[in-house]
Amino acid sequence: MARLAPYAAPFVAAGVLGLLAAVLFVESGVFNVGATSPHTRLTYWLTHTTMERSVRRAARAIAAPPRFTADQAAEGFRLYDQNCVVCHGAPGVGPGPTAAGFMPPPPYLIEAAHVWRQQSCSGSCATA
Repeated sequence: MARLAPYAAPFVAAGVLGLLAAVLFVESGVFNVGATSPHTRLTYWLTHTTMERSVRRAARAIAAPPRFTADQAAEGFRLYDQNCVVCHGAPGVGPGPTAAGFMPPPPYLIEAAHVWRQQSCSGSCATA
């Protein structure tokens, strides 16, 4: 163990410098967090990949719920129509004008549900 100590110093120094660089970057304010322009490819990849991996990991511990009753489905449709359609659209209904100002644009959830079920979760987060 003592023989590894001299080799650890460069790694510790690199870690401290990396942390310092991250803090300076955050404190500088140069990263545009506004939703008025698209992300760079790197930022999009980083945030999207992080989100996918997080959902996939969390979904492993979640069992699919039992089938919804007709009343529960009707309530879900009512809530979606009341709170979500304006940004996410619905079958045959595009997003409202409010969604045009969002960057990134809100996903069309009918397609998103299919993509998550088929590709990202490998069946572990399929809906009932």
